Parts: sequence; C-alpha cells; structure tokens
Amino acid sequence: MKPLVTSTLVILLVVLASLAMVNATDAANSTTATTTSTGKTVTTPSPTPTKATTKPAAATTASATAGSSEPTTKPTTKPTTKPSTTSGSTDSSVSESSTSDDGIGACPSNYSMNPSSDENVRAMVDFFNQRPYQFCNRDSTLVQFGSDGDIPTLQMAVDKCTDKCDIPYRCSEVQLTDNKYPPGNFSANLRVSNVPGVTTKIYITDGVYSKESTAFIKITGSNTTYPVVFGVVRGGTSTSQQPVRNIIGIDVTNTYNNYKIVWSEYNVEFLLNNNSIIKFGNPIGGNVLHASFYISTYVDKSHLDISAELPTATLIKSVDVIPDPEYCANTDPQDKGNYIQKRDPYAFYDASCTYKYPDWIYNDTMSERWVDATTSFHNNAWTQKTHRGQNAFRFDLKKSTNVYFKAKKAFDKTKYKFLSFWITNGDGVKDSQIEVWIMRNNSARGSVNLNDYIIGGMTGEDWRKVNIPMSKFSDPANKNEKIFQGFIFKSVVDSAYSGYALIDDLNLNNGKICQENDTLLTIYKRGKLGDGVVLNSEIDLKAADDDKTLVMSWPLQSATRVSLSFTNGTIDTTEYNGLKISFKYIPDNNFEYYGNEADPTQRPRALQAYIMFTVAGKPTQRIGLSEYYGGQFEFNKWIDFYIPFYEFGLWDGAEVDGFQAYTDLSDIQGVITDPNADDGSPAVRLSSTNGLFLFVILFVSILLHL
Repeated sequence: MKPLVTSTLVILLVVLASLAMVNATDAANSTTATTTSTGKTVTTPSPTPTKATTKPAAATTASATAGSSEPTTKPTTKPTTKPSTTSGSTDSSVSESSTSDDGIGACPSNYSMNPSSDENVRAMVDFFNQRPYQFCNRDSTLVQFGSDGDIPTLQMAVDKCTDKCDIPYRCSEVQLTDNKYPPGNFSANLRVSNVPGVTTKIYITDGVYSKESTAFIKITGSNTTYPVVFGVVRGGTSTSQQPVRNIIGIDVTNTYNNYKIVWSEYNVEFLLNNNSIIKFGNPIGGNVLHASFYISTYVDKSHLDISAELPTATLIKSVDVIPDPEYCANTDPQDKGNYIQKRDPYAFYDASCTYKYPDWIYNDTMSERWVDATTSFHNNAWTQKTHRGQNAFRFDLKKSTNVYFKAKKAFDKTKYKFLSFWITNGDGVKDSQIEVWIMRNNSARGSVNLNDYIIGGMTGEDWRKVNIPMSKFSDPANKNEKIFQGFIFKSVVDSAYSGYALIDDLNLNNGKICQENDTLLTIYKRGKLGDGVVLNSEIDLKAADDDKTLVMSWPLQSATRVSLSFTNGTIDTTEYNGLKISFKYIPDNNFEYYGNEADPTQRPRALQAYIMFTVAGKPTQRIGLSEYYGGQFEFNKWIDFYIPFYEFGLWDGAEVDGFQAYTDLSDIQGVITDPNADDGSPAVRLSSTNGLFLFVILFVSILLHL
C-alpha cells in the first residue's frame, strides 16, 4: 500500500471480522520466521557504472586473461556446499555453540573466518529454480579458498555458464556460519573485481522468503563515481538506499577495504575502514530479532560489458561477527533459540495463551483471599482517578513506602506466569522509581524494578499496563523456593516525598486468554462495512494494499478520528466481552526523533495512538497502544492482543454502540490501514459468547499481510 504521506511514521490498523475460523497459517506468514532465505534476495539497482579504466591484473585479482576458464589465483580448498530449499529458505539453525546447556538461546560466540579453510563458510546453490539473482545461477564450484600472493583469501567468482544453461552466467554466494545472530557488528575485509556488471553484496537478512528484511552494502568496482551503495530493505521493500560519492582515498578493486554493518536496536550504521559513512533509523527493528550473514558476487546484466573477461572474483581476506551481548542477555524461555533484546516488557504478549482467567488481588476492592497489609500512607479506595470501576489503590512515593498485598494463604508461584496491573503517576511526576518485592514469612526476598517493564519509565499521567513474569521473582538465598506470601511495592527514590502512584486491577495470571473465532459478526470486509455499521469520519475504505486487496486506510493525526457506530443495535457486554487486536508499527525518523538524526543513545518517541468504545455515544476508558504494550512498540512486527472489555472500563450489561481510534497529536504520525482476514480479505469481526469464552472478538490489525 502506498503511504498517504511521505517521511512519516507509518501505522496500520484494522478491525477484522467474518464467519470463519482464524487461519492457522497466519503464523507461517509472519515476518518473524526463523528460517534463513537465500531465495528471492532483494537486489536494488546499482548506480550506473563507468567503464573499467584498467584491466584486472592476474597477480592482484582473480580475473583471467581472455579465453581462460579458471581464476588465475589458484584455489586450494573448497567450502561446504549448501543448497537452498524449495521454499527459497536454507535449512539453517542456531549452532550448539550458540545455545546454553539448558537449550535456551544465548549470545553466540564471536566469529572470525579462517581465510585458509573454514567449514563454517557455506556455499549456496540454486534449487528447483529458486534464484535470488536474475541473471546468474549460484554455483558452489566458484567459491574456493586460495591466496592472493602470500595473503590467504576466500575467492568468490563470476563466470560464463557452461553447456546446458538457461541463463548465461554463474555467480557465487556464501553464508557465514549457520548461526542466526542478534544485533551486533558484521564486517568483511575484501577487494572486488572492476569488471563492469559484477557486484559484490555484503548483507544481513532475516531470511523471510520474498518479504525479507535486510541491511546491505553493495560494491561495484567498475563504478568509480558511486562504487559503494548502502541500504536497508524492510519486508521486501527498499526503505533506504544511499550511494556514497567521492570517498577520498578509496580504491575498491586494488586494495582491501573493511566494510561493516553495525545493527543496533534503533539504528543501522554503515562503516568503511572504521569510518562511519551513513546511519539509518532502524526500520527492520522489532520484527527482526536475529539475522544471518551473507556475501555474494553476482551479475547485474544491465551493467555487464559484453566484452568483459571472465571469470573474475572478489577476494575476501577476513570476515568477523561480534554480537552485542546486551541484546541477548534476556531470552524468552518459551522461545528457545531466539535472541531477544529487552523482552521483559513483552513477555506477556510473546507467551502462549491460556484458558485460565486471572486470580484477582485488587479489583476495586481487595479480593477475599488477600488483605491490605500496607504500613505506609495510602488509600485503597481512591475515587478521583481510576483505571476502571469506582476505586483505585493510591500510595505515596517516599523513603518509607511499604505497600503490602498479602495473601491469606501462601501460594505456589509456579502456578502463575505473570503478576499484572495498571499503574500511573497520580500527579504527573515524571520518572517514578518503584520496585516490587516478593514476600515470604513477612520478609522481602527478591525484587524487580518496574522500569524494566515500562520502556521509558513511568512518565506522564496515562495508565500503563505492567506484566511481570513470575520467573523474575526468586529468593536469592533459595532459588528453588516456590511458596510465597505476597508482594510489596517500594519507592526506590530516597526522599521525603516524590509524588504518588495509583494501581488498579492487580492480579496473578497465566497470560492472555485463548480465543475461539467460530462465531463472528462482520463489521468491515473487502472494502465494505458490515450491515448496520456506519462510518462517521472521512477515511478510505477501499485503499489498495500491495496485493491489490481492498483495505481501510487513514492518516494518523488528530484531525482524522476513525469512528464506527452500530445502528442495528448495541453490543451487549454480557454477550460480547472482548477485543482482539493485531497491529504493526513502522517508524519514521521525522516523527521518532523530531526530524533530527537517529541517535542510538536516545529512546525514540513512542507512538501516541488510542482506541476506545462508546456507550450511549459517550467514550469509555481509552487504552493507549504504547501504554498497553510495555511503553514502546517493537518496530515492524505483527503483535496480537486479546483485550477483555473490562480493560476499557466497560461493565457487565454495558450497551456498546461504537468504536474509535485516534491520536491527540496534530502532526501526522503515519497511515492507518486494516489487514487481510483469514480468507485473504480485510475485515472487522465480533464473536459471540461460546461456552467458556466471554470474548467478543473485534479484530483490529495493522498491515497484517504485506
């Protein structure tokens, strides 16, 4: 889908519905696939090259004299050959060296290629007509270890094809180890051929066939004006590509140069000989948790001189990968082998669903099985500001803060996965510092800091959802202890008074509630609203997505509020009790960094967007999307939510007559659109009560299928 605005934060939202089961293949279509792809690599056009000024010399390059069929630099050994699969994805996985003893993913070891012989260098071949390069077949025989004089090198050649070829050229590509790496530094020291039309590409990729996300460096030795191009591709679409002109002192064909990709949480930076050349805001951020490293030498037919002397080769002196240990310090135990940076705020949404409903600790009042044992100043029936219902739990933030939620009977913490609640600064004090301790025998044992679960900290006055994994609570003196008695909230700031905080809807749970989508009411589908659904704002219901599917689309700014009303009757919350949302957040530097250059040391500006229902035309409690999802959306990743109606402050028997999505910001953050439904169409859905489930499912999604 073409954005409605340029240079903006792009956000896509949908309300999905039909009378069909959710397609189980949606997960397979996710851009978080863990297989590595060498099929359908996006190869954005190279700049127009100039004619080679000198013929590659046999002593300094791998090209040969006319009529020769082999590189003049003698190869010594051959790397392992690895074919692509029929799907275009290679069968790569995290090696044993990159996992801990318990099988849970850990940071892989640093990697340095042995330029004399290295079994971790995997030569790629085409398989069943899956060709990532249009004008050449990948041929493993063109990948050899050899020497450039007395320098051992990995040689990657391009040559004319032999007999029985349906395309005229052969090229080479390697994967550097089978590891899938978290963010870090990826570098190669090499020199390339100056034969026109021969390009070398260094890149990292998530390996999602035909929809891959990648950061790349392309070097075309014959192009003396723009020899180097840096770029980023997200979901198969080029988002940033920058040719670098007049690099002082650079000779890409006769000297070895070090090319480096530095991939971080917020940025992708490219360096040449350790000098920073260009930095992009990271558009492949959140949906790419790990990536594979490749180098290829291939033919761009539009640039290939028909008189070019082949074979010719790129010579690689060294390859290094240095993962950033901070990015894989936290690993989701339910997602073994995946490297997850700062996953704590998202663990609730990453975890599998459950059929068990929450056990309440505080919900307007204390649960029957819990008591308020707080010894510091507080009010457990605060009415001036609540998340929902009549009351919230208010407490001062000061040195003596000791808010104690005590179970009447000790509980086994392993029966629950999360401690969840809503929290806000009562008076808008910024950056409140709060710790939560687990209690045993009236003694505080282990603690967590709330700021680890609210990215950006407790700032502003909006309610924020917090989900703390129970696995994070442990007794340092006895880590195997499972029986505990309660939780204490303490202020970290050592001061007489630093404001106050409010807590609401405190509970123990096992994650989001599972949903069965077998009885659904259509609200919007394939460019049309459902019966009795009225659009009260001017938005495009028939925008065309990339695959020509009709979708709902609108710019996200305060002047454009999406408002739907149900004129055939209201939605009774005794029949329909929940909301299902899926969305994807595509950031833009102009919004995230206020038009400034992306700064990896600064947290980007969070998405500011809200959803809510109306009852009798009046708005209920709004939910901020960032506030609900740990404080900061992950970039470019589909995220599914299952939000019960009570999170919106709706009560049993409430007659819901509308749904709204909006922002308070006047500047445009991006574009909102809805995704494809189970059957390939965009739609809005409501589901009726079914047995155990009291969930209405209004599926709100953002850019579900690219």
